[in-house]
Amino acid sequence: MSKDGLLQDRSKRRKYGLVPELRPAKLEDRTAQDRNLLFNTPWVRSDITVSTVAGQVPVAPGRLVSDSVAGGRRTARYVSTAPILAFFSVQSAAYAQKGRRVDGTALRVFYDPQHAFNVDRMLDAMQRSLRYYRANFGPYQFDYARILEYPGYASYAQAFAGTIPYSERIGFIADNRDTAKIDYVSYVTAHELGHQYWGHQLVSADMQGGSMLVETMAQYSALMVMKHQYGDDKIRRFLKYEARQLFAIARRRGRRGSPARSCREPGLYPLSQGVAGDVPAPGSAGRGARQRDAARAARALSVQGQTLSALARSGRRLPVAGTHASGTAAGRRPARPDHRLRPQDHRRRHAQAPGWQLRDRADDPGREGLC
Repeated sequence: MSKDGLLQDRSKRRKYGLVPELRPAKLEDRTAQDRNLLFNTPWVRSDITVSTVAGQVPVAPGRLVSDSVAGGRRTARYVSTAPILAFFSVQSAAYAQKGRRVDGTALRVFYDPQHAFNVDRMLDAMQRSLRYYRANFGPYQFDYARILEYPGYASYAQAFAGTIPYSERIGFIADNRDTAKIDYVSYVTAHELGHQYWGHQLVSADMQGGSMLVETMAQYSALMVMKHQYGDDKIRRFLKYEARQLFAIARRRGRRGSPARSCREPGLYPLSQGVAGDVPAPGSAGRGARQRDAARAARALSVQGQTLSALARSGRRLPVAGTHASGTAAGRRPARPDHRLRPQDHRRRHAQAPGWQLRDRADDPGREGLC
């Protein structure tokens, strides 16, 4: 069973004589390599048929092989052309669509017709990201890449196999007209495309360091795309901004008291407005130190890139479960619908998010999946 189902609260664990925290398996524990970080989800060949009302567009992972309307219902069938983790999303909404074909890959954004502001920016970011990742990390495994808008009752994007549900709040209705500000729409898009390599090609073991091979590498990949697009000066500004945001989250969590991080690695958060990665402990560094760290990180990117590219191209098996075929979806239980959203709410009329994403996980230390 997953450790995520065990008692998490530190005080309650002490009350019942349990160790205060559940930590990831140590690197020396070779048995942990039998489980991957995504709940030990298996690799599968998916064949998904979705039926919805005639006026909506159903989307699932895989290549669209049939699409028909009959009796007031629209039915679409999607079949995967490459193995995927049994960890995926299905959406249906009254979507508008815009796309382009680049290097044999169909890039497409599904969005509320009223929210077209950043669609071209997302397509541009997808195109730049895939070209960089192919050149440095190897082939992309699908002939499609899709972004799908969902209502703003949550504020994150999440990577599934070739499909990326993306909150209207952090992308589609963002105001990016000021070129001096951080282009977090492009950054979030690049980060989630990075997960198609780090998480959906190579998946780490459920042990210490596992999140580095998934979240940190997706973070690094997105930073390199941004660096090539905007240059060193802007990437330093971005790193400083991100450090401030991460410290702000850490301070908020410290004030209200947080439950144990459970079996996940410390401080992992969903990707939200450019905030992702490991959250440092409150007060662990001053502002000057953070700025120096940001500059040092920017200088180190090129060196890390040479090492990472060599590793990706070598095909070597990594010490953490690397490319072994497994990932969990012992089925993610759908969260309860949010009944506070009224049927007449415009977000409800124009989009339906997958049921298991209805809850806002922005401050959930036990969050699931690749964000």
